[in-house]
Amino acid sequence: MWAVDHREEAVSRRTYLAASKPSELAPDDGIMRIEQAMPVTVADLRLLVYATVINVLSLEKEAANTTARVADIHTRRRRDR
Repeated sequence: MWAVDHREEAVSRRTYLAASKPSELAPDDGIMRIEQAMPVTVADLRLLVYATVINVLSLEKEAANTTARVADIHTRRRRDR
């Protein structure tokens, strides 16, 4: 509005848009085909389940040990009173 009031003409600005470099990958290279993916075997799944079970058992044992230690601390504190 200011330009019109003072009778100035608007000048459009140019924007330089450089062409982007072509990608080295083909359009479908980013997508892994099912045939290229490493198949998951039953043995792999069993190993994963086994490792998970071992981890859970280890955590349960650690929790039980921690609970026992806390109970011992409380018992000692009661005796010391």
